[in-house]
Amino acid sequence: MHIKSKLRLLVYSATCIFLLQAFDCHKEGENCHHTFTVNNNTAKTLIFGVKFQMSGSCNIQGPRIGPGESYKMQLYTECWEQRLSGTSEDFYLIDSLAYNNPSVYYSCDSAEIYNTVLKKYTLHIQDLQASNFELNYP
Repeated sequence: MHIKSKLRLLVYSATCIFLLQAFDCHKEGENCHHTFTVNNNTAKTLIFGVKFQMSGSCNIQGPRIGPGESYKMQLYTECWEQRLSGTSEDFYLIDSLAYNNPSVYYSCDSAEIYNTVLKKYTLHIQDLQASNFELNYP
């Protein structure tokens, strides 16, 4: 192999190693969970919502979960253990028949009024760990 080829291979290898280390991929395991599961144990279709804020107004948006179905709430770049470290996050289960128009934003104080909130979860990492990263409704 010529010196230029060896040098090119060395630079390429070093770049690959640097990129792999720069993008610290957190592997799923005992101390790193990328998902938690929400189980709809009702005969109704539910919305599993998160409150979004834009220009001082809010709405609640999220996927539909059919009767007897589950939804996996997934993070792609971090673990829930990191995301909820020292803090909490609110999630809502909403009756799909009384759900706000997701393209309309309301006063943040009244976003919950425009929805029939069946259950509000204020999740800490301890809550997810205690439930084995699974929420069951009801």
